[in-house]
Amino acid sequence: MSNYQKVHDRVFLIDTLYLFNGVVASYYIIGEKFAIIDTGYAATYNNVVRAIAEINKGDKKLDYIIPTHIHMDHGGAIGHLAKQFNNAVVYAHERAVKHIINPSKLIQSVKSIFPEDKIKSMGLPIPVREDRVLSVKGEEEILDLGNGVELRFIYTPGHAPHHISLYLTDEKIVFTGDAVAVKYPNFPVYIPTTPAPRFDPDLALKSIKKIKDLEPKKLFVPHFGPIDNVEEHLEKSEEKIREWLEIVKGYVKEDLGLFDIIDKMIEHVALEAGVAKEKVPFNVKGSIYISVFGLLDYYSKMIK
Repeated sequence: MSNYQKVHDRVFLIDTLYLFNGVVASYYIIGEKFAIIDTGYAATYNNVVRAIAEINKGDKKLDYIIPTHIHMDHGGAIGHLAKQFNNAVVYAHERAVKHIINPSKLIQSVKSIFPEDKIKSMGLPIPVREDRVLSVKGEEEILDLGNGVELRFIYTPGHAPHHISLYLTDEKIVFTGDAVAVKYPNFPVYIPTTPAPRFDPDLALKSIKKIKDLEPKKLFVPHFGPIDNVEEHLEKSEEKIREWLEIVKGYVKEDLGLFDIIDKMIEHVALEAGVAKEKVPFNVKGSIYISVFGLLDYYSKMIK
């Protein structure tokens, strides 16, 4: 069974198959040249390579590797894909470039946040030669793939200071990265993307507004899949940032610890979904953990 599907005339969704179906998506775009937006984890890069080969009937075509940002689920496989596709170049925000060329600090950060078993399941990034990494500021720069396919880089910080989204101009489609909320196919609840160590709620809300102002017809999100109800998804993305900020702030004032707050937020999400706490899927719990950890990190810096 294939791990990809055609979601638009020139776009394929590739399920990177992290843990199970429907968790982390990459998007493969076809013009005269070929680009992939987000790479998935290092441990799943072969699933992406296989899908690209199958889409092209055995021919491995990739000219551009474009991470929306370099968190492990979006950029962990950059170096691994660059090694497989040795003519491909990487486009990334200028603040991410040095970490793609030398991911040692990124690896150190990951090891400080995640337990060893989680790191093993994710895999770790490998370096990319400097001459193969190109920087963008993400302020309306355009990459022309040919055959009328243009991608505009949009700077969308907040989730991370180096975060970009991509806009398929003629089709009015936005590849959002984590600038918007998570909503998995197996669980009908929006979860804000508020990770450590550089989450900034004000910038995150401004970035959602920037996407709104494009008046997109469709969103392609990494977690997970095409979104047709664009207005609802963007409004919920704003709402959940504000909601979770207030809820977690209250728990901080009560002096609850990380795991107690995570447990409370799992209960909160279960109640919203109308299911028992035990029915919250593993991948959703993982997103809750990352978001709560990031909010606590944000509040610890605010206190200082």
